[in-house]
Amino acid sequence: MNREVSTSNELLTLEDDGILHLRFPVKTRHTIESIIEHLEGVEEMNVSGEGVLLLVHFKNLVGMDKASRKFVNTSRMVDAHKACAMLVHSSLSQLIANFFLGINKPNFEIRSFADIEKAKHWLLEQK
Repeated sequence: MNREVSTSNELLTLEDDGILHLRFPVKTRHTIESIIEHLEGVEEMNVSGEGVLLLVHFKNLVGMDKASRKFVNTSRMVDAHKACAMLVHSSLSQLIANFFLGINKPNFEIRSFADIEKAKHWLLEQK
């Protein structure tokens, strides 16, 4: 049974395998307000209390402001995320993902993938 939470710019879907999918329905640039909304949605879906296995579908994410990039490494954010796989769909999203990882690598396991099955497999290994 899948569970969903919507924020102002995200759709979070917890699937039966325990992976939380993050999709951006429209072009999105995270601000501090939207990243806090993200965290609240993730905390709601963090049923185990051990942090979520997050699969970010990078389509439509065009960036994050400085405050939201800094917020990613707060203890509350780190505690809510066990591991994150970033699924890139284009060379532009790969560039954004690599930029994000180069500037502010979060203090939880994170990798980027072009193949969804490889991303899911890696996430499930992080349990």
